[in-house]
Amino acid sequence: MNGEQIKNKIPQIRSALFLTGLFLEVLFVLIDKSRLSNPYTGVCFRATFLLFLTAMLLEEHSKKEWILMVAVLLFTFFCYRWTGKNDLLRAAVFVFASKTVPLRKSLLLLFQETLAGCLLIVFLSLTGLFGERSVTTVFRTG
Repeated sequence: MNGEQIKNKIPQIRSALFLTGLFLEVLFVLIDKSRLSNPYTGVCFRATFLLFLTAMLLEEHSKKEWILMVAVLLFTFFCYRWTGKNDLLRAAVFVFASKTVPLRKSLLLLFQETLAGCLLIVFLSLTGLFGERSVTTVFRTG
């Protein structure tokens, strides 16, 4: 492959990285919110962060965009160092990586995966295979 062929494949690679990161991110959140224990949660979320970061870096940006991105990333990095929470940094990289990704395709993937994961958790809970049913109501005194 020559340089031109590789350059033509970059949008496909970038889109694949973003969609893979999105799929894994939602999967890890579903696992995290279920009763499954995942001792590697931090490593999993770092992997999705690297996928989004790579997709962001493969995107072509103007000089103004680079200045804005560096400023936002520095701010969110300092927030991370100050608070220990990396949510802002991860969200900023996610937004920057999604610049040219087809929104409809991404939202459809997000919806389908979330729906399937939630239905699976409910099914496993109702059948008693994993977790248990619980009645959540307001118990007030007096």
